[in-house]
Amino acid sequence: MILIVTAVISILLVLSNMKLGGILSDYINDVTFGLMGVLARIFPFVLFMGVAFGISNRRNAKAKRKLMSVIGVLIVFAALLQLISYPDLHMSDMLQSYKTCASSKIGGGLLGSILSTTLVSCVGKIGAYVVLIAIMVTLFMYTTGIFIFSTIGKRGLQHISDMRERRRYEYEEEDEEEESHAVY
Repeated sequence: MILIVTAVISILLVLSNMKLGGILSDYINDVTFGLMGVLARIFPFVLFMGVAFGISNRRNAKAKRKLMSVIGVLIVFAALLQLISYPDLHMSDMLQSYKTCASSKIGGGLLGSILSTTLVSCVGKIGAYVVLIAIMVTLFMYTTGIFIFSTIGKRGLQHISDMRERRRYEYEEEDEEEESHAVY
């Protein structure tokens, strides 16, 4: 039953994104774009798949954490989009951010605006980019189980091991050469 209701809501959201649902559709479109910015376009699909995934993994705590991680990636992505689209936005402009994203259909919406402006006020604009990208990479690695830095570290350790082996082989060759040229 929950999945059917979610499917209906998702279909209505898709129709409102395409402006195919009348007056209510226009209102829903403005609200979703005002809250989420560009992510409003994929929200209906993410909503349906997220609910379906949550239902199918109801008793799996690890799956629930991964679902929350995906939601976190989307929120951080909204903040990044907002920071890129409107880099000079201030905390006092939150309502304006909502209205601008609702009308222009770009940016990260109110959700992205709150996170990005908070970070900019705490760590500056460049620091906000660094923090957002670091959070996104961390959440992505957690969600997928692909740990980029451990792979790089393993390859680095393998490279160091190969270099040591090569160096040991070169030293052995030099020692053999010196012994063959030695005069007794």
